[in-house]
Amino acid sequence: MSVAPPAAIEQRLSALVPRVRALRVTRGACRVVVAALGTTSAVLLVDAGFPLPAQVRGLFLSCWLTAVGVLAWRWVLVPWRGPIPLSEVARELGKHLPELGERLHAVVTDDPTAAPSAVRAAVAEDTARRTKVVDLARALPWGEVVRHAAVATATVLAVALTVTLVPGSSDRLRRVALPWHRTGTAAFRVVVTSGEPIVKRGGPVTLSAYPERTGAGASDAVLVTRDSPDAPETRHTMTGDGSGFHATVPRAAADFEYCVEIGPARSQWFHVSVIDAAELAEGTRTEIAAPDYARRPKRVIAGLADFDGLQFGTATFRLAFTLPVAAAHFDWRANGAGKSDLVPLALAPDRCGATGTFPFGASGTLRLVLVREADGKKLRTETALTVRVAQDEPPWFEELSGVTTRPRTVRPGARVPVRFVARDDMTVTGAELQYIVGPGERNGTAVPVPLTGAGAPRAVGHLDFDLAGTVREGDVVRFRLRLTDNRTVEALRLAPQEAYYPPIGWSEVRVQATAPPLDEQDIGCQRDATHEALATALGEVTELAAEIEALRTETAGRPALAGDQTVRLNGARETVRAGAGRLAAAARDVALTPELRALADGMRATAERHLLLAEDAVRRAETDDPTARKDALAAASSSLSEAGARLKNLIASNARLGRDRLDRAKLAALAAEQAKLAEASTEVAAALTRQRDLLARLGAVVADSDTLEHAVAGAKGEEVRGSRGRTLRTRGAPAIWTPPRNRPRRTPAPGSSRRSRAIWTPLPIGPGRCSAVRKRRPGWPVSRPRPRPTSAGSPTAPPPGGPWTRSRSWRSRRGRSIVSRRPSTVGRPSGPTRNSPPNNWSAGRTTFRPAIWPPSKRAGSRGSRTRRKRHFGPSKPRSTRPYWRSPFRPKRPRR
Repeated sequence: MSVAPPAAIEQRLSALVPRVRALRVTRGACRVVVAALGTTSAVLLVDAGFPLPAQVRGLFLSCWLTAVGVLAWRWVLVPWRGPIPLSEVARELGKHLPELGERLHAVVTDDPTAAPSAVRAAVAEDTARRTKVVDLARALPWGEVVRHAAVATATVLAVALTVTLVPGSSDRLRRVALPWHRTGTAAFRVVVTSGEPIVKRGGPVTLSAYPERTGAGASDAVLVTRDSPDAPETRHTMTGDGSGFHATVPRAAADFEYCVEIGPARSQWFHVSVIDAAELAEGTRTEIAAPDYARRPKRVIAGLADFDGLQFGTATFRLAFTLPVAAAHFDWRANGAGKSDLVPLALAPDRCGATGTFPFGASGTLRLVLVREADGKKLRTETALTVRVAQDEPPWFEELSGVTTRPRTVRPGARVPVRFVARDDMTVTGAELQYIVGPGERNGTAVPVPLTGAGAPRAVGHLDFDLAGTVREGDVVRFRLRLTDNRTVEALRLAPQEAYYPPIGWSEVRVQATAPPLDEQDIGCQRDATHEALATALGEVTELAAEIEALRTETAGRPALAGDQTVRLNGARETVRAGAGRLAAAARDVALTPELRALADGMRATAERHLLLAEDAVRRAETDDPTARKDALAAASSSLSEAGARLKNLIASNARLGRDRLDRAKLAALAAEQAKLAEASTEVAAALTRQRDLLARLGAVVADSDTLEHAVAGAKGEEVRGSRGRTLRTRGAPAIWTPPRNRPRRTPAPGSSRRSRAIWTPLPIGPGRCSAVRKRRPGWPVSRPRPRPTSAGSPTAPPPGGPWTRSRSWRSRRGRSIVSRRPSTVGRPSGPTRNSPPNNWSAGRTTFRPAIWPPSKRAGSRGSRTRRKRHFGPSKPRSTRPYWRSPFRPKRPRR
């Protein structure tokens, strides 16, 4: 029968279990460290005295790792993770308290055969009594645990210090720890990266190497070559670029060996094999064929060079080689593709030629790869060529009228004129107008549109879409245009390409009796659609400019962008890109009308220049450099501001063009009705009524347009002032002579002046005036002299037809020319002369004629080039008054 130990003894021994565990773990770790370092030191000493081969060092490393693992498991892991019985605690106490330890061990050991139960009970009572007066914790102090840990740590530090301070210890330790590592005699090892290449005969070969570790003397390298092991060596200096050393043998005529020397280190010998390469021979050609539907002749290019082709066409290669090849193929990589595709070639039986067909799909790079094999060695050569493929784009509209994206109204029985110009890079084959009456799409009808130039890249279509008999008032007709080209590729199951307008949806017209003219509605629809696109772009640009300015203020001086600021910049960049795309699309629609192409060019320039520049600036602003970010945001803000200003100008131009086009359309309609009225044979009363209606409509059109009002006012002024180049007769005035408008210039006669050329016309003058001003020919200055009153009934009054006026072309100091009129003087003939106007008139004793005709040749007189300088200052003496004379004051006679 077993006797259980007293509870007091069991409790006190259980309290010592953690201390015993720590003591054993520390002691075991110390033993493992000492054993590992001891064996390693022993092997290092042996290897230093007797260099061990790599196999022996590898075997030692394996045994060492195994022994260390076993000892660590036995001495560290088992005490740490396994249970510790009370008997082990008693045994540890026995090392310090032998007598008490034996008693405790006997009490806690459950061995019924050791002694009778009564004896064991007595021993347990005696042991319990003895342990009451003994402090068991002092028998197992924590100092022993610390002491073992300190010993292990000191051992490790000592070994590490030895390896660090003793020269060569690290290399020896690496030699034992890494048996596969080879140490050289130099401070670095030469690594040859070129290896043993195979090159074509007569071609260059580049050999390169680098030192594994940089040490003293690694700034120079030498390439050593030889033809055979017994041949003399040749040394070449290699060029270093920081990453290694390179040397190029310009012409490799035969096999040779080489090695690289860098300081005291030298690499092993490498072999360079030289093989004759297979090259393209005479007779190589490339046949380029367009697709069947293009109907273009085949082209033949001699040799293998860059070429162009049409999409869905083919290129047939017929290659000839100078030597037999082991393999041949093409590597094809399209522009932007991540990987290349292999295009096989069929070799000839003698392997001196090959044929292959390459289909055109996209532009890219084609590489001819030839593999030449000799003595078990293969030489690969490549020849690259660029392939440019023109894509077959769908047809498109160059000009279009009669179809809009906005709803319109049309009168019953009217016709919708549809005119367009279609383009395609190949051929425009057909066009049709598809229309649907009513809300459903099941009853659609297609009307072919006759084309002028069908079967050519450019075709013109015209169709008057007649709604008579098809619809009634209130019906809605939806229609669109469809274009087709001639693309047909049966092998790829490709049908002709199509293009629609509107691209999305239909153009709608509603039948209504009070509908305005269609051409005016088309102009309004184009104006409104363009205004909507420009206004949307302007709103986006304004918001983006405010956002960029806010980001510029928030990020000023900050080294890095916050997360929300980066998100806002990305959003701004995407918005700018999308806005530029929408504006460019709107510009394409506007360009369909020839009259608006200047406006479309402005929209396209704004999208491609200012908005894309703003996008690039926003992209550059995503940086951590505050200065660069500030400059980029400033550039973006400037580009957006300029784009906003240009959009405002475009909006104003669009409105102005819309008004002008509407005015022209209305005037054209009135002119057409006026022509019909002139040709119609109707009664006079009805014709007068229609004429009054047309005049009233014309007045309304003019009153609604500021431009037309200004034009009418200018026309009235021109009519009042008269016309040049013809004889004008007015009531109460004689015929007046005027020089022709396009009269050729003549060389003035000697002594005369070109400045005295005049324009003669009767101008109406008011009462009490004696002179008038006439508008000059463009570029001729005009002055307005001060009028003088005339006395009624004066014998020198002008004739009733109007005064003669003369405009001189020489300028005064104020930049104006003198305009005057005066009667003829005594002594001059009143009849016509060679240089005078055709007619003169007399009134009483005074004969009126143009002033100074012909110009006087006397020096200092009026009309002479030697005219005395006039004074126009504020205080003018009498002798220097400006040239002006009353027409009724007789000239002083000559002396």
